[in-house]
Amino acid sequence: MGTLRGKAHRGGGSNTLKPLDEEEEHVCLTARSLRELAQRLATNEGVAGLCSGLSSGRRTPSISSNGSSRYAQLRYTKFTINGFPGVKHAVFVNDGLTLSPTLLRKVFKALRRELPSIVLKGTGSLRHPSTLSTPQLRRTKAFQQLMQEVAGKTEEKSRRMQSKPFMQSFTEAHIEPWTSWCNSLRSAGGCSYSPVIQSEEEEEEAQDTAEMVQMVNHALEKKLVSMMAAIATAASQANAWTFSGPRLSGFELLLQQCLDSGMMPETHLFRFVVGHVQDRAYMQSDASASLMKQLWGNSEAMSAMSVESAQAVSLPGDLWNPEKNTTHADFARHGFNHWSFDSYADSSVAGHPVAQWLWPHGNLFLLFYREAAPGEVDWDFMTKSELDEKIIPFTPEMLAPLGCVVVGGNERYVKRRMMQAMQMATPLILVDNL
Repeated sequence: MGTLRGKAHRGGGSNTLKPLDEEEEHVCLTARSLRELAQRLATNEGVAGLCSGLSSGRRTPSISSNGSSRYAQLRYTKFTINGFPGVKHAVFVNDGLTLSPTLLRKVFKALRRELPSIVLKGTGSLRHPSTLSTPQLRRTKAFQQLMQEVAGKTEEKSRRMQSKPFMQSFTEAHIEPWTSWCNSLRSAGGCSYSPVIQSEEEEEEAQDTAEMVQMVNHALEKKLVSMMAAIATAASQANAWTFSGPRLSGFELLLQQCLDSGMMPETHLFRFVVGHVQDRAYMQSDASASLMKQLWGNSEAMSAMSVESAQAVSLPGDLWNPEKNTTHADFARHGFNHWSFDSYADSSVAGHPVAQWLWPHGNLFLLFYREAAPGEVDWDFMTKSELDEKIIPFTPEMLAPLGCVVVGGNERYVKRRMMQAMQMATPLILVDNL
């Protein structure tokens, strides 16, 4: 914009130009040149010059079309799932496509979503929230307050039972905290008891009656759900999203209990889900594969216009209905209220909805796929392993800084992930460390 001026330097019989000092050069460029540019633009001379530059082939500043061409390869669909509230969004991405920050910003701009300030991801066990306590945990010093609360409720219940005729033989004057629970019941009938030699772990298990354990688990679950409500409220106020991949943790389960209980509206928390369309776990299930094909069949090229005009396709919710999906014994009997497996490594998880499709409570689904031909999904392809996270070319850090919520710790590598988070100064919330 403006020519570089110089100062005459005397000496040696000739005049040479000495470059301006940095400060003087800066003044020249920001004052005179900018004034000239403003005048040219005011008279449309600048616009005409840019147009003539384009017509004459002169090099002018331009925006790379690379991001636009990749954006055109994305596909979008809007959908609902029967039995689940709200309209959901799915964006299909070729798994050979690089998702740049610019491309992601375009996607979220079309969806009218502001990028999150932080992404919360669950880490830990798949143990059901209703069975989180263990004999070792119940005996820790930090757990005694909860145990005392349960013992107090147990004592009150026992007193009510003593007032009944069939409990007149119950002569315990005082019920100790929960460690004396079994002994009290053994002496209730006036019978003698001969202890059996057991290992320490077996003895601990024997002391925990089924009713006591159930009461402790219920009390713990309620406290954890309340804690999750506090996390969810803080997340909604800070524009934080939750992130779920193909494998869930107790974080998603407790969070959904919090939302189902009405502690906070579902619309206040945005949940982002990522997976692969042709994951082996989904392709081996006719119901799961059918859901993916319906989503793809209703998709169209991604654009702000398609997001606004798309009609939501309604997906059946039979996969998550225990009355209709009876292939898994635990799910057919208890639904999502209970299951017996603790991790995805447990063979008994096979056939359960948490291992057959993505988390259905999500708001936005980023679905990667393998092409057979341009614009076509290869439905004969499936990933090498089930619920494969490594094949997905995406990490939550691509959106925003990551925060980890640890719920349970008996899943492989949890301790390592916790240590890495601490070393990297990543926000870390320890809800429970089993």
